[in-house]
Amino acid sequence: MLRIDIQASAINNLTDARYFAAREAKWLCFSLEQSNTPTISAIKEWVDGIEIVVAFSLQTTEEILEIASFLSLKSIQLGPFYNASDAAQISQFQITKEIIVPDPENWQELDETLRKFNAVSDYLLLDFHKNGISWKNLQEAHLQKIRDWCTKYNILLSVAFQTDDMDSILGVGATGIDLKGSEEEKVGYKSFEELDDILDMLEVEE
Repeated sequence: MLRIDIQASAINNLTDARYFAAREAKWLCFSLEQSNTPTISAIKEWVDGIEIVVAFSLQTTEEILEIASFLSLKSIQLGPFYNASDAAQISQFQITKEIIVPDPENWQELDETLRKFNAVSDYLLLDFHKNGISWKNLQEAHLQKIRDWCTKYNILLSVAFQTDDMDSILGVGATGIDLKGSEEEKVGYKSFEELDDILDMLEVEE
């Protein structure tokens, strides 16, 4: 059992999928920019006990419905270019809305963005990567702002961090953390040493 929910994203191979399923991640998230629907369908058949999510970026709501039906999805992730009305049109799914986090000096505008998307989403994924913001860049005032959001919303954090940041990350009260998959070193093999260190720290002894 893990102390916080984990979404494993950018999955494009069975090795990653099996690893994260075995390590008790809650969600396995595939991007259509990196995987196609037949690949996702094939991997989906090989893993159990983990929820399959597909991250959409530029597809129309009609295309989302078609792909979701083909893959029998219950959960989807909407990229930054979708608006609240798009999410409202596909409310039959559990929706995670990706929101790109701007420079901390411009966080005032995020309050309204989060409030608006929370009304039509189940989870809000804060993406710090796209603007190059790492956890160590954040000051205490920024962490307090994230704590405030986490008391109001189901927040998933997608951010670069080190293992020694873990106590600080857990301290903001987020619902979950987004961890990235990667390419295999060769077919069927890759090292998970760094991920093992992170997930070992999150394990709760039963």
